[in-house]
Amino acid sequence: MKGAGAGAEPAVAGAEERSTLFTTLAERLLAGEAGDHPERRAHLLRLLGELLPAVSREVRSALVADLLALPDPPRDLALLMARDEPSISGPLLREGVFSTRELCELVMRTSPAHHLEIARRADLTLDVWLALARAATRRAAGERAASAMKKRDAPP
Repeated sequence: MKGAGAGAEPAVAGAEERSTLFTTLAERLLAGEAGDHPERRAHLLRLLGELLPAVSREVRSALVADLLALPDPPRDLALLMARDEPSISGPLLREGVFSTRELCELVMRTSPAHHLEIARRADLTLDVWLALARAATRRAAGERAASAMKKRDAPP
């Protein structure tokens, strides 16, 4: 039993270390510590993006809440977190301060579940509605094509 417990400890420690690293990097970006160095900031954002799937939901949700509490959150960090799974990014997608261009970009780069959260915003412009409609149309066309191929390949 002792061997099994020892094997589990590094995994827990690894998860805690990733969450600590994620939080530290996010705090640096929130504080603007890397703001004067675009390459450093881009590097930190890439690291956060790579850590995202390995960090607990609670830590990611806390960062979303921190971003929502700021009157002018860092755009790059807000856009990164808006791409997280919709159950975490939903409040940011519904209430975050994004431009029309940023919302249209999010529609192009996210899933239908993200689109539902974006569609719940009270401040949607015509351009964002059109982006949502185009995404839904492309998705429906893709589903029809897949269905037609499946029927074509089915045995008679």
